[in-house]
Amino acid sequence: MSRVVLCIGDSITYGYPFGPAWSWVALVGEALQINMINRGINGDSTANMLYRFNRDVVQHNPDATVIMGGANDAWMGVSLAAVTANFTAMLEKCRQNKILPVLGLPVPVSPGDNDFFNGLEEASAILDQYRQWMQEYCIRNGIQAIDFYTPMLVPGSRFGKPSYYFDGVHPNQEGYQAMSRAAIPVVQKILKLFEAPS
Repeated sequence: MSRVVLCIGDSITYGYPFGPAWSWVALVGEALQINMINRGINGDSTANMLYRFNRDVVQHNPDATVIMGGANDAWMGVSLAAVTANFTAMLEKCRQNKILPVLGLPVPVSPGDNDFFNGLEEASAILDQYRQWMQEYCIRNGIQAIDFYTPMLVPGSRFGKPSYYFDGVHPNQEGYQAMSRAAIPVVQKILKLFEAPS
C-alpha cells in the first residue's frame, strides 16, 4: 500500500526561491519513491497554517504530516505562547484524525554583511525559543522530530553555513539537499511503523 506523507509549512517547505520541484519535500519523495505532498506557502505563519490545516492536511487524509513553521512568526516577533498554541492545536487535529504527526525543527538563519533581511539575529533568538519548545514537546509526547537545524549549522555556532543559503534565510539548492538528507531516515522510520503488524 502506498503511503502518503504531507508536509505543511512556509517558504522553506515550499522550496523558495526555486519552487517545489527543488524543495526538500520533493527530494525526499524522489529518494524514497513515495508520495510526498508539499503544502508550503511562502510567508506563512503558524496561525495561518492552523487556519488552513483542515483544508490542506485533513482533507487529504495523509498517513503522516510533517509540520514545520515559525520562521515568519519569529520575524514578526510573535510570542512563544501564541506559537506553541498553534502547534499544539495542529498536533491535536492530527490526533483526532489519526494522522501521525512529525515536527520539523526550523533551520537556523545565516546573517551576513549583505543580508536582504534586516534583524536576522533578533529573529534567530526568538526562533531558538520556538525550536527548544518543539524539541522538549516531542520528547515528552513521543513525537518524531526531523532535525533540520543541526546539519545546517556552522559547527560551534548558532547560525547557518553561508554556503547552504540563498539569502541568509532560505536555503539554496545545496541547503535543500542537506535538509532532505536529514529528513530521509526519519521518514523511513515512519514508514516502517505502518508496516508493523497491528
